[in-house]
Amino acid sequence: MHEDAVKHIESFVDRQISCLESTVVERQYVKVVLEMWLRKSLRKAIDYLNDETIDISVEMPTLLKELNSINSFEDIGLKLNEAACQLTNLCDPGCQYLQLILDQVDLFKNTLRFSVLVASYFKQFKACLDDVGKDQTNGMRNRELIVALNALLQVASEDVGIQNVLEKSFTGKDVKDFDDANGKDLINQLVEIFESYSVTSKNESSEWFNELKSGKEWEPKLQVLIKETCKAFLFPKTTIEIKEEYGRKIIFIKGVSVFVSKIIEEMQRLKESNPEKLIKEWQTDGLKLNHTSIVDFVFVYDYAVQKKCTKKGDEQTFRLRDTQRVTIVTLLLSEGKNVLTQVSTGEGKSLIVAGVAIAFALCRNKENKKKKIDVITSNDVLARRDSTLTVADCGLRDLYEYFNVSVANNCSQWVDERTQAYNAIVVYGQLANFQRDYLLDNFYDHNIRGDRTMDLAIIDEVDCMLLDRGSNTLYLSHDIPGMEMLESLYVFIWGKIRSSSNGSNHIEIIKSIKSAILHDLYGAITKDDLESIHSPLKDKPSEKNALWDHLVETKVIDLQGRLLMEDTIESINFNPQINPKVKFYLSSVAKRERSIRIPEHLMPFVDLHLDTWLNNAMQALELKRDEDYVVDQDRTDTNPNLNPQVIIIDRDTGMDQTSSQWDGALHQFVQLKEGCKLTSQCLKAIFVSNAKYVQSYEKTLGVSGTLGSGPERDFLLRNYSSIPVEIPTAFQKRFYLRPTRIFSSEEHWLHAIVKEARQIIVPEDRAKARSLVIFCQSINNVNIIYRYLKNAFKGQIKANHIHCYTRDYEKFAFEGKPLGVGHVIIATNLAGRGTDIKISDQLRENGGLHICLTFLSKNERIEEQAIGRTARNGAPGSGIFLLWETSPMVKKWGAGKWLSMKEERQWREKQRISRLQEDFGDTEFEKSLFDKLSDYYSKLKRKLKEEKREHQEIKTICDSVLDKWALWLDQREDHISYMAGTCLARFALMYYVLRRALCLNS
Repeated sequence: MHEDAVKHIESFVDRQISCLESTVVERQYVKVVLEMWLRKSLRKAIDYLNDETIDISVEMPTLLKELNSINSFEDIGLKLNEAACQLTNLCDPGCQYLQLILDQVDLFKNTLRFSVLVASYFKQFKACLDDVGKDQTNGMRNRELIVALNALLQVASEDVGIQNVLEKSFTGKDVKDFDDANGKDLINQLVEIFESYSVTSKNESSEWFNELKSGKEWEPKLQVLIKETCKAFLFPKTTIEIKEEYGRKIIFIKGVSVFVSKIIEEMQRLKESNPEKLIKEWQTDGLKLNHTSIVDFVFVYDYAVQKKCTKKGDEQTFRLRDTQRVTIVTLLLSEGKNVLTQVSTGEGKSLIVAGVAIAFALCRNKENKKKKIDVITSNDVLARRDSTLTVADCGLRDLYEYFNVSVANNCSQWVDERTQAYNAIVVYGQLANFQRDYLLDNFYDHNIRGDRTMDLAIIDEVDCMLLDRGSNTLYLSHDIPGMEMLESLYVFIWGKIRSSSNGSNHIEIIKSIKSAILHDLYGAITKDDLESIHSPLKDKPSEKNALWDHLVETKVIDLQGRLLMEDTIESINFNPQINPKVKFYLSSVAKRERSIRIPEHLMPFVDLHLDTWLNNAMQALELKRDEDYVVDQDRTDTNPNLNPQVIIIDRDTGMDQTSSQWDGALHQFVQLKEGCKLTSQCLKAIFVSNAKYVQSYEKTLGVSGTLGSGPERDFLLRNYSSIPVEIPTAFQKRFYLRPTRIFSSEEHWLHAIVKEARQIIVPEDRAKARSLVIFCQSINNVNIIYRYLKNAFKGQIKANHIHCYTRDYEKFAFEGKPLGVGHVIIATNLAGRGTDIKISDQLRENGGLHICLTFLSKNERIEEQAIGRTARNGAPGSGIFLLWETSPMVKKWGAGKWLSMKEERQWREKQRISRLQEDFGDTEFEKSLFDKLSDYYSKLKRKLKEEKREHQEIKTICDSVLDKWALWLDQREDHISYMAGTCLARFALMYYVLRRALCLNS
């Protein structure tokens, strides 16, 4: 049936559906089949248990045990085929839905949703048994009391040994003799059983029960628990009596079992240590961030890390380093200040972030509610890893669970899943994810975040977020009707550029193309065109100017030479000799063949951006594939479109910017260049900048391997009120930087890289071989060096010892395992941030990892991140710069050139910070305008709803408002910072016009 569903869809869409689409179909298919099986089985179970001839006191324990024995997919088929299995009747093996499941093992077994649904099925089935099971009691065999008691105690303890002892040691005779008065005797006998039972000389179960027995408060509770259990299951009562007492008894027994559960947990906590007791107190009363409590928390967190992160068989216990403890205390003692800490690479920032998040999650906000913590990561991969994976799989979920702090991530493309995620106390995700849901909630009232408050943001790699991407703005796509019609203009421009000769002057090409566009759109002519109408005008400029002025005065053309009205051509009366020629020429212009079709309401938009588009079309020729962008399908699994796309590469981090586009139609021209499907140009309507979003939090904390230079730290302090703190390293740095070498030709540069690699991985003394990472500026350079090394080392090293790492969807070859000797890793900056390269003991003894940087990064932070891949955790390491810098003026490079390059970089960085400050002011003003629009937009929707307008009418009106706002903002974006007063006045005018047009009050 699954295959039939796929075939049906393929026939409907008239094509073969993709692998991703097939997975979606599979998921929905599995969900429907399981739900139908569940519904039919539950219905049959209820009917069966309501049958008055059924002795529930006999059936229920058996069914519970059979249910408990099903732990995997394979168990379903095995257990339900057993002849003596009572569960067979209820689950109905003959059911067509169940047969579908059992016939398609691989499909259901490998579908993640199956495990969730089947667990839900059994949970509901057990609830059904519990609800009906106590409705009839006609007596019970001795052993059934123990099964019932086990079912209650299972909530309190997961100790399987205790349950086995109860089942093996209790006899029917012993139980039958008990009545309402001898509950205490039963307890004593339970104690005796545990005291006499031993597997080893010191049995854990005996110790546990002795501790439990030593208390006083629990004894009467447990007495009543057992007595009520005996009364409910041992002693005969009529159906009416049971129904009358049903509610009180079930609530009472459940309450007592919960109480016993808490007592047992407390005993186990005391047995291990005091950490769990403190956690419980913090959960109940909240963690107070004073010196004493912080010290207690760091102790408990260290204990949790030790317990969860130490693997079996490890010679040493995994503990927090002093550096991590200092950083956690520094961030927790920050009080009302924003603190950014610089923690050296390799010092374990993920554990620091988790510790700080857990501590603040245990605190209370001003309303005495638990604080909500948003952990902002540099990408979705890290967010998913730390929030969902266990410590054994390199995640952190175990630590959160140890402190009973819920954790999730907002990386899903499905709104329902993200809504559920925001219920967690701690939410991981990259900044764009938080901004997206923030805008959807605040502007479109989607209520994804619910009542989540913006108490605290903890930013990993904070320098990247606030310095490199601080001025970036995320905006929700808003498509203005007719924007897709601009494609004809893009195609026209690109065709003209491709057909122009390579040696032509760019300025002349742009001028020629612009003239052709204006002629196509408006029938525009120039004064030079008049010479082609009447050749003598070429030598009579005054007469040519007079004719031009006449055409403008008679409103045949406007001042730009654009044809106004075809009807006015006949009114030309300049010169009897010239008039017929001019009329014929302008009539042919009016009847010209059109290649570009633009809606009238977008013509001002075209006029405003035409020069920018022409320049960007020329720039698209200069952008290089595998340097500035890649052409590939979306690898993030957030988009069902598997067609090739133009994906921007962030040169600073080497990461794919899948959700980003170049503006000014540059992205569309690159799409045309690469033959990709054109996307519509979007305007900024609903937006928030990185800076303004981060400032929305009540408190911001951050960690990074590098906080940057003095000017960068001053910028952070000035704009984010953030105090930078540099944390001392846990280990003395054992890094040696060899003298820089600069080459003037690519051939010499590549030869030097090969020579460097040879000295490291295949030295004369092979016993001293090491490994190295070669950092490249672009994917193209990675590919060039890879091919060069493969040829150079052919037959000398194994082919699989040369690795490339260029895209963030690729799994790093040495993630989770140590890097040995004799390997070469060629990578972009992607490997320079957040990649933990663990080295083998042999590599450590031979001098550690060697780093080769083949380009000078645009700032010191990126350089330090790359160098930080080696000499970590006290291990040795080395590095070298091998640069290729072409210049016709100098034939030989020396130390002076290296110094001048770094000075030039420092100067460019100061200029960048200056521009960043200007952008910061612009975003501040844009936000103030957007806040005014948001307020008006909310009032507008509320007013329309009060007037009981139709949903589609409300949507149309609101979309129209956004269209006007987006076009208005676009017109003023380039000069918004120094026209603040004018913009506010014009915004007020736009606001007034909209209100009048819609006949609404403010």
